[in-house]
Order: sequence, then C-alpha cells, then structure tokens
Amino acid sequence: MSRSTSRRWWQYGFELFTVFLGVSLAFLVNRWQENQRGLQLKQEYLKSFYTEVQHNQMELDSVIQSNAAKIFRLQRMMDQITERRLHGDTLVAMMRTVLSLHLLEPGTSVFDAAKYSGRLNVLDDPALEQELVRYYKNIQEIRVVQEFLTQHFQQQLLPYLQERFDLLRGRLVNRSMLSDPQFGNLVSIHFSLVQQNLQLYRKVQRSGEQLLEKLRAAISS
Repeated sequence: MSRSTSRRWWQYGFELFTVFLGVSLAFLVNRWQENQRGLQLKQEYLKSFYTEVQHNQMELDSVIQSNAAKIFRLQRMMDQITERRLHGDTLVAMMRTVLSLHLLEPGTSVFDAAKYSGRLNVLDDPALEQELVRYYKNIQEIRVVQEFLTQHFQQQLLPYLQERFDLLRGRLVNRSMLSDPQFGNLVSIHFSLVQQNLQLYRKVQRSGEQLLEKLRAAISS
C-alpha cells in the first residue's frame, strides 16, 4: 500500500470518527436537554400541587371551624327539642345556624390537568403519585357527601321551614312546629350529615398535612 493510499484511509477514518463523535455529542446534548426539561416540568408540577393542597388546607381550616360551631349549636337545639324546652324566641335565635351551610370548594385543577394529560408520572415517584391519587380521591368523596347534605337541606329541611317560618322577618308562622316530631327528625338528619362532613374534612386535613410534607421534601431534593 502506497503512502498516499494510507493517508487517504487515515483521513476517511478520521472523518468517520469525527462524524461519530458529532452524532454522539448531539445525542448526549439532546438527552441532557430532555432531562432538564423533565426536571423543570417535575418541579413545576410539584410546586403547583403544593400550592393547590396548601390552598385546600386553608379552606379546610375555615370550614372545619364553622361546622364545629354549627354542630355545637345544633346539639343544643336537639337537646331542647328532646326536653321540650325549645321556645319560639330560642328557635328564631338558632335559625341562622340551621340555615347556614359551610361547604368546602376544593381546588383540583392541577391534579385534573396532570391526570388527563397523562403527566402524573412525570413526578417519577410512585409513592408520591399514590399519595396524591388517594388525597384527591378523598376530595371527590367530600363532594359526594356535601351533595347529600345540600340535597337534604334544599329538598326537605328548607321547604319544611318555608311553610312554618317567616325567613324574611325571622318569626314563626306556625308555632306547632316546636312540638312537631318531623321537625326534630329533620334537624337530627341535618345534624348527622353535617357531622359526617366534618369528620371527612378533618380526615382530609390530616392527609393534606402529610402530603405537604412529602411535597416539600420532593421540591427541595
């Protein structure tokens, strides 16, 4: 083999190596960029989940306090009904408690967006993903239980009161409701539904606290 031929093969080899090196470097750079975009997207979702759960926790604080106070007043009303100590003036004072509904309006937009876009696995943490799914499943359960409470209030308790109580002027129209067993039953059912909501609120609040801790750890890792 002549020296010129040997030089050509060396040049071909060097060019082939250069092309291979360029393709390999481009592949590595592209993969690094994809990993960076994945990490950035992961951080964005983690922070968005944290903000949403934190918002729900603040809403839960308010709703729990309001419903705990309502439970206390409803219990007093039920005791007075049972002991036949409920008078018209007392009922008027308590009617605001009966007519008030304190419901949670939870945020779920971040979870819904991640679930329907198939990006929940971008978190790359199966345990955290399961925790999020469990939390938002409990949120959905709250909506179902709240719907039962709202339906009972709108379809049974409120129509009964509208026939016997002047809501605008705040006075009894039919005083027989003070001794009407149906009124006691309606208040008792309302009490049970409010109590059921309150228990679920507290359950979700506890799970939310644990979830926030895990989200904080994932964000800082």
